[in-house]
Amino acid sequence: MKRIQQLLLSLGAAAALLSVAAPAGWAQASAATNDETPPAVFETSDNVAVGHDIELRADEHARQVVAVFGSVNVQGKVRGDVVAVFGNVHIDGEVGGKVVSVFGGVTLGSNAVVRQDLVTVGGGLNRAPGAQVHGRIQQSTIDLLDYKGASGLKSWFAQCVVKMRPLAPQVAWVWPVAGVFFLLYLLIAAAFPTAVAACVTAVNEQPITTLAVGLLGQLAVGIFCILLLCTVIGIPLIVAVVVAFLV
Repeated sequence: MKRIQQLLLSLGAAAALLSVAAPAGWAQASAATNDETPPAVFETSDNVAVGHDIELRADEHARQVVAVFGSVNVQGKVRGDVVAVFGNVHIDGEVGGKVVSVFGGVTLGSNAVVRQDLVTVGGGLNRAPGAQVHGRIQQSTIDLLDYKGASGLKSWFAQCVVKMRPLAPQVAWVWPVAGVFFLLYLLIAAAFPTAVAACVTAVNEQPITTLAVGLLGQLAVGIFCILLLCTVIGIPLIVAVVVAFLV
């Protein structure tokens, strides 16, 4: 009987210890399981793109975002500047620096926060209620290049230059331009057959020298036209210089 009583007492003591220790352990386990872990933040360095768009999601951070011939969509946080050339900018996150768009529009969502200046050149600004711009807003409108022209130039760069296809099917306006140049060359060949034949002979005999002379000639004409443009008085002569160079 004494052994049975001692066994029962030891079992009772163990049960008492478990009853005291278990709630604390369960509370710690439940607290550990109920803690909400913060969402992962994917930090990136500078995002630079040429010929395609950049998208920064809400859980991503970046130092700077620069897109040339591409648009920018920022939902996360950028510590530096956001720049788009020939592309649109959409901000619905936080930008610690400036927002600059050249030949493109800027759209600010209701959650957008721009800590410094916002600059648009040749594009518009669409600002939702609640969007914050702590710096100055500067807008410069250029009528020579509207949104359609900017988007057409962007698609030309992405489809023709980047993919090295001079006549891409996705860019419609390059085909009429190529047709005009083809007719011009055809008329030149019909009007000056001797000069065209001499050019063909020179290209066949000395291709490298001919190419170098042609490139230097185009560069010289471009510099000369820029000088005429700076003088203002010589602007009417630019067309004559280009026509003389072609002839």
